[in-house]
Amino acid sequence: MSAFRGRGRNGAVTACDRYVVILFRPLLPCVLLAAVVAGCSSSQGGQAQSEQAATQVVTVVAVDKLGNPAPGYEVEASDGFVESCYASPAGGEGLASCSPTAAGADVCWVDSDRVTLLCGTDPWEKKLVRMTSDEEIGTLTPKPTPDPWGLVLADGARCRLRNGGSWGGRADGWVGAYSCDRGEGEYVLVDQNAPDTVVDRSGPVWHVRIGALGGADEQFPAPTPIAVTTAYFAGTP
Repeated sequence: MSAFRGRGRNGAVTACDRYVVILFRPLLPCVLLAAVVAGCSSSQGGQAQSEQAATQVVTVVAVDKLGNPAPGYEVEASDGFVESCYASPAGGEGLASCSPTAAGADVCWVDSDRVTLLCGTDPWEKKLVRMTSDEEIGTLTPKPTPDPWGLVLADGARCRLRNGGSWGGRADGWVGAYSCDRGEGEYVLVDQNAPDTVVDRSGPVWHVRIGALGGADEQFPAPTPIAVTTAYFAGTP
């Protein structure tokens, strides 16, 4: 008769730190030892999952208090005009989103003249596009709970908030909310009947659901939940 005493990494005492009697009979020790090791692995795996780092929230401020580009940002001029500006869904007070969607003007900092805008391309690129509104932009009141401008998911994918356009569909009623850099097979999805539920913020680790898009009646597996490691919002100085 012998005894097995389990210890965790670096010799730390774990929930498996107890004596387990193993009877040396043909084949039996292997079975008992495997059960003990499996119990330790399960306990340690659950502990690792419970200690997953909380979602990091980053606010991107691309201009200074005078409305000039923040250090490190480059500005590209655009000859076109934008119109029908309203509060950007991705940020704080004073940020605009304008039509047409093809202009890519959904996260814009408004200059003091109320017609000039510096619009970001995505949270990770330090590039701004200078655009002009066809009319003076009024007061912009943000959503009570803004949508993240960008997300980094647990699988490493970077996903950017949708800005209109024609996207694929699926038969189950889920629609695309964010496009990701992993190709056509991965979009952040949201139930079209509950558009404000795209990001589950009920715990310290935020979650979204990902899946594919295709034809309007195309069948796909149910959206898969995945953790958000970092969420990016747009902010003002």
